[in-house]
Amino acid sequence: MGKYIIRKSFDGKYWWVLIGPNEENLLTSEAYTSRESCLKGVEISKESLKDSNFKMLMTARKYEPYFTQIADNYQILARSEMYSTAYARDAATDSVKNCAANAIIEDLS
Repeated sequence: MGKYIIRKSFDGKYWWVLIGPNEENLLTSEAYTSRESCLKGVEISKESLKDSNFKMLMTARKYEPYFTQIADNYQILARSEMYSTAYARDAATDSVKNCAANAIIEDLS
């Protein structure tokens, strides 16, 4: 089972990270100004999985595959890490779909 970890940065902003069952970072969110909005972002992330709202991308410089999770309002919710191949990136999106909906929330802020 995966988990969403809520963290607070040194400048007072919050963000979440989705950790897969193998303890791998799958997604890292954008920064939020409050804990409440960060928790709302987690809920939106879980809800948007129903529609598989992912955009597959490649970096311009090294052609490293990665993906973003997009909310229904087309805002970016989170970004993945860089992957060595498009196949590895696609497997990571499958991991997100499989573990995020039932992921627990661990607040470390």
